Parts: sequence; C-alpha cells; structure tokens
Amino acid sequence: MKGYTSSISRLSCLTLLFMTFLCKSSFAFTTTKSSPLNLATSSHAPQKAFVPTKQHQTTPPLTTLSIKTRKFDESEFESAEAKSAYFDKINGMGPGMYLFIIVLLINVWEFSIPVEYRRNKFCSAAQVEQQLDPHCMTFQGWASGIADYYKGGGGIHFDFSIEEKAP
Repeated sequence: MKGYTSSISRLSCLTLLFMTFLCKSSFAFTTTKSSPLNLATSSHAPQKAFVPTKQHQTTPPLTTLSIKTRKFDESEFESAEAKSAYFDKINGMGPGMYLFIIVLLINVWEFSIPVEYRRNKFCSAAQVEQQLDPHCMTFQGWASGIADYYKGGGGIHFDFSIEEKAP
C-alpha cells in the first residue's frame, strides 16, 4: 500500500509542476505583456496593458487577441457568387466540403450498402462463370443486386396481417 500512495504522490507532484510550468509560460488569449497568473509573486495588483509604440500602431501586438473589424463593402464584388465564394473561403467551406464528402461516402458505404454486397469484389465475367471465388461479382451484377435489394424494400419486411383468434 505504501508503494501505491508514493506513486500517486509522485504523479500528483509531477502534475502540479507541469501545470505550474504551463501557467508561467502560457500567453494564449491574454492582452497583457506578462503571464496572467504570476505565481512568482502573490500580489494581485492589476498588470499594465501592452501599448504598441508609434512605429507599430498599424499591427496589433502578438499577445493581443484581436478581431478584424473592417467594414464590408458591397461594391467590392461584381456578383452574389463572388461574394458567396469570398465568405466560403473565409469560413473554410472549401476544405470542409471535401471532408463532408468523404464522411458522407463512408456513411453511405457502411449503412446503405448491404453486407453481402460490401464483401464482394469485382471480377470479370469469365472469372464469375468459373466460380473460383464466391465473393466475385461483375459491376453490373453488383449494381443490379443493390437495385433489386432496395426495390424489394431494402431488407425491411413489415407484416400487417391480423391473426384470427383461436376458438
């Protein structure tokens, strides 16, 4: 039991040291020049805000979280398509669309194609006639099999018949 508690205390000590290091070295999302949690001193005095010098007034400092506040001018774009493309580029819709298509194709393959057709591999008509592999199909047979599967209800069979009561 003693070895177990010592390993826990070592782990908690290492965690505390690591968290202290992160607090001292992190400047993310702060507007001040120094760390927001100054663990070296215990004073809670307000810290002086970083003010850029005259030579750098056009660019914000690296430690400042800023949002671009440029006014949108409708006359910059010739058409609504150009405006839409501009905003799609800003919002990251291009790379997001590729990811969406990949995820959509994976979901269609996993949840819409029946298992017996997902396991098949495409072969030539001669290989299918030889029947060397039971999972061998032509593309036309595969596509018509999936079409027939969904024409027949997609594997879902409802039985709405009412059984007569026994006497």
